[in-house]
Amino acid sequence: MDVGLGWLSDFMRWASKIFPRGLHVDATQEGVMLTLSRAKRIGPGFHLYWPPIQRPLVHPVKRDTIDLSPQTIPAGTAQPLGITISVTVVYTIGDIMKALVDTYNFAATIKDRAQAGVIEACVGKSIQELTDKYQRINSVITRKIRAALEPFGVVVETAFMSDFHLTHVYRVHGESVAYYPMQSQDEIAEE
Repeated sequence: MDVGLGWLSDFMRWASKIFPRGLHVDATQEGVMLTLSRAKRIGPGFHLYWPPIQRPLVHPVKRDTIDLSPQTIPAGTAQPLGITISVTVVYTIGDIMKALVDTYNFAATIKDRAQAGVIEACVGKSIQELTDKYQRINSVITRKIRAALEPFGVVVETAFMSDFHLTHVYRVHGESVAYYPMQSQDEIAEE
């Protein structure tokens, strides 16, 4: 931009990259200020940072919920039955440093580790165990998810099954946790 005062806008753009900037952290948030190779916790309030060497990361820390995607696990029966379970997790962030510094993608980490906790709590349980002992299985799910997320600074208040379905599971290729061998039409008719 060599016309008129175009040089002024170029200068302002350049200056905005090197002059300190302000950052407001709400009362419901906490954050981490990354300075070169160090990380420092920042709480609610107004903070100044210098863009060439500092980068702020801010995240809500108050009570939040996440609905995990439905997942199908084996029903613990001889028939190719599976149980599709959806779980809701209620949590807060207890340690913002673990949440933002020890993980690359915090949201994905919560989902992945919580899903693993659900599988650990429910695999091997019969349909009867899951339906008759609803409160007990919810407390087991909560404990497993709490243990899975604690290393990442997440404090799980509760977790509970929000959906529960019986499904038929048919695998065409490979083995997995829910693998059932292929049956012929005659074998299916005999059952």
